[in-house]
Amino acid sequence: MVNFDIHEEAPHLDTILEKVYSGSLKLSRIVEGAHDINWTKEHELFYSEQPKSQPFVKRLFFKDGKKAYGFVHLRPVSDCSKVTETYLIPPKEMNGNQTHYIKCLSGFEEYGEHVECVPFIMPETIFGMCAHGSIWICLKILENWSTGKTKSRNIPFIQTLASGRPFADHQGLFFVQIARLLRMCNCNSFYTINKDHNLTDENMLFTLYSYVESGLPVIIGVDVKDLNWWNTNESGYHSIVVIGHTMDNGSVNGFIVHDESTYPYQILTHDELLKAFHTTSEMPDKIREFVVAVPPEVGLSFEIALKEFYGFYETLDKLQLIEWDSNKIESIRPMLVSSDELFSLVFTEASIKNHEDNIGLLIQMMRLFESRTYLWAIFFYQSAAERSEQRNVGFYLRDSTLESDLRLIFLKEEKKILYSLKGQLFDIKYDKRGTPRKKKIKI
Repeated sequence: MVNFDIHEEAPHLDTILEKVYSGSLKLSRIVEGAHDINWTKEHELFYSEQPKSQPFVKRLFFKDGKKAYGFVHLRPVSDCSKVTETYLIPPKEMNGNQTHYIKCLSGFEEYGEHVECVPFIMPETIFGMCAHGSIWICLKILENWSTGKTKSRNIPFIQTLASGRPFADHQGLFFVQIARLLRMCNCNSFYTINKDHNLTDENMLFTLYSYVESGLPVIIGVDVKDLNWWNTNESGYHSIVVIGHTMDNGSVNGFIVHDESTYPYQILTHDELLKAFHTTSEMPDKIREFVVAVPPEVGLSFEIALKEFYGFYETLDKLQLIEWDSNKIESIRPMLVSSDELFSLVFTEASIKNHEDNIGLLIQMMRLFESRTYLWAIFFYQSAAERSEQRNVGFYLRDSTLESDLRLIFLKEEKKILYSLKGQLFDIKYDKRGTPRKKKIKI
């Protein structure tokens, strides 16, 4: 057993272990003199003259029984929390079930260790506040995406981008600043605010879900008074990062978040989210806003892709090219996918069985999209149960990179594909011999 008093040395970590992991994690090993990119910069800029300060951290490894759960870095000194870079597997009640989906979960190779987690950090408030921590989490997640073009940045660097100096002076950031800073770190971002586009709560939640389902981190603004784990009666505008969602009977009923000022892996139901998802209570209107971080290649927001889908469907309907009854659709699954991921989704065992009469059409479709980096996809289901079984009745695809205006709809029952490219409309369907044929349609 490792002799180290976490309660005495790092009380906030002790609280995380108790509140998030129900005390099940046990300290298995300590590495003294470990490297931490954030602390190295913080020490260089400020703490090098402080008593008991050194340029290294303690790396604490944890286990639950025989299972390794990752590690936490502890600063030697701090103005707020000693917890810095943290790579811990989600609590076991979120693992391997059909109710919790941590969509930003991935395998991270950090400091010579492999951990399946969503990275977490608590900012040193001299250099950054909640927004800076949120940006750090987003960059770590996007750094792990397939193209690897986005690189993580330490928090003093993020603050320097914001103001030209590394010290935050305990000041946070506006959401439009967050969006800009993400773009300055070699990724793209989209800022959404309800009042500018007359978005309903349902619109906001669905758009939020669309990005989260894609495995994209979303920074949302909340009033801490309305977060149950803060246990405070004082209002304060605060950012947290949405990293996943919960489901019940095939329907999304909540979201999973990292709160970089308190705890990782927290859950908010829809009602709890809407209660907290706004600027402080002193504001006369409930302004809801969020920023999503996306790969740098993605130039089209989901909101625009969805609007274009409705326009495309309306055009096809007016031309009497489809007989599809959209009123029968009870569930849809939107997501950003790479062309490789699209192939995997379309040609899973379940999907092949579902579309066995249309494999030829789907192969033709893949040829259209094989060179596209990222696509917006919307899958259609007649029930939540069919969604769980991956039995879609069709889907819509849109090139998200702005390299082209390519959009496509596949309809299972009608056995056809309709797509638009460079202002021209085409369909692909089987001829009498059962061979897929493309034909240009006059508009």
